[in-house]
Amino acid sequence: MNYMATLGQASGKTYLTVINGQFAQKVGEGTEGAEKRTNKNGKVVYEKYYKTAEGIITSMEIRTSDYDGRTFKTMCITLDDEIQLQFTGGIDNFQNKAIINALLTAQIDNPIRFIATKDEEGYSKVFPMQFNKGLKWFSTKDNPQGVPQPVKKTVAGETKWNWDDQDEWYFNKFQELSEKVKSFLPTKERVEEKETTVEDFPDNEELKEDVNPDDIPF
Repeated sequence: MNYMATLGQASGKTYLTVINGQFAQKVGEGTEGAEKRTNKNGKVVYEKYYKTAEGIITSMEIRTSDYDGRTFKTMCITLDDEIQLQFTGGIDNFQNKAIINALLTAQIDNPIRFIATKDEEGYSKVFPMQFNKGLKWFSTKDNPQGVPQPVKKTVAGETKWNWDDQDEWYFNKFQELSEKVKSFLPTKERVEEKETTVEDFPDNEELKEDVNPDDIPF
C-alpha cells in the first residue's frame, strides 16, 4: 500500500466513510491496494483505507434516507468538490458535534485536514486540523459559549438525558457554517492550487454514538 494516494485527479466524486478509526473508500474487487472486509450485515466488501483527507470545504449538508422502515441521517462534508466525507448520524451524534465544534474556530475558506484515528477505548474519532495545528474547540466545559447543557427527564418512569436544546444549537451552527462555506466558495484556480489528498492508514473500529454528559467538553 502506498504511503500517500492522490485523489485530486480522480474522475467524479470519491466517497469516504469512517470505519475502524480510518477513512474507507468502497472499491471493486481486484482494485489495487484494496482490502477485503465482511461488514456487520455479513456482506463482503472491498475498501481502501486512508489516514487523512484534506482540502477546502465546498459543501456541508445533512442527508436523510429511509431503509427497511427506518430513517438514517448522514453528515456530509465535501472537500474541493471531489472528496465527500460521510459521517454516520445527524447532529445528535456526539462525534459529529465534536467536528462542528472544531470547525467553528476554523478559517473556513482555507484547507482543512481531517485525521481519522481511535481513542483509548477503541472508538473512531476524527480530528480537524488547519495550518498544521489541531483546531481548538469553540465550546469547552469551562467556557460553553452558550451551548445548552443536557437535562435529565423522567419519561414513563425512566430517567433519561435530553439533548434536544443542544441538538438544536448545533444544527443552527451547522447551517451557519454551511452558508459561510457557500459565501467563500473558492474559484476553480484556487482549488487546483491546493490538491486534495488522502493518506493511507491501517485497520481500526466504528463511531461511538452514546455518551455520558460528564465525558464531554461542552
